[in-house]
Amino acid sequence: MCGIVGILLASHAADPRRLAAVESMATTLHHRGPDGGGIWIDRGAGIALGHRRLAIVDLSDAGRQPMLSHGEGLVMTFNGEIYNFADLRRELEAAGYRFRGHSDSEVMLAAFECLGIEPALRRFAGMFALGIWDRNRRVLHLVRDRLGKKPLYVALESRRAALCVRAEGDPGLPGLPASRRCRGARNGAASRLGPRSALHLARCLQIAAGRDALGQRGRLADQWI
Repeated sequence: MCGIVGILLASHAADPRRLAAVESMATTLHHRGPDGGGIWIDRGAGIALGHRRLAIVDLSDAGRQPMLSHGEGLVMTFNGEIYNFADLRRELEAAGYRFRGHSDSEVMLAAFECLGIEPALRRFAGMFALGIWDRNRRVLHLVRDRLGKKPLYVALESRRAALCVRAEGDPGLPGLPASRRCRGARNGAASRLGPRSALHLARCLQIAAGRDALGQRGRLADQWI
């Protein structure tokens, strides 16, 4: 059980002070990850990711998140467990990939880097919720496993073009009054969003099981995995 958070802003609304709020958001999830935490911010791209860690598979610093891929084109914050990561690791090593640590998170990033996001997702057997930022395409993938074992909530606000993510209900947006925050979300709501969806003020959604929601320039669309 780890804690994941993130903020994605449209470029015209990418205030560094708002992105810095990811650190306090992560702190609120300390109970989900008492073994450490980290944040990663790209102010130019308007993206901030945070993580609270419960170390299980790899106890070393090599398992810390948010984690960059070897080529540094992908950044991930991840909660869950990949049951077949050892098999995937051996397959990737046979193809010439070299690992720094022993975490399933690093294997996931290697698979994303070598196979692509959607093909890699189809290879994972496990329970997970994650946010992975593609630095080249400037797209944030928000993904839940097919059975929806791990929670992943998104709060949307059109006026400030922000997207805010965390692993528990009511992600809120930094500075948004509590009265405007959602009181709940039902599974499957995110599946109704498309590329031209109007994002209502402080609309709160739970990413549906088996979905890959794509955040770009503060907007959200989704697809099946």
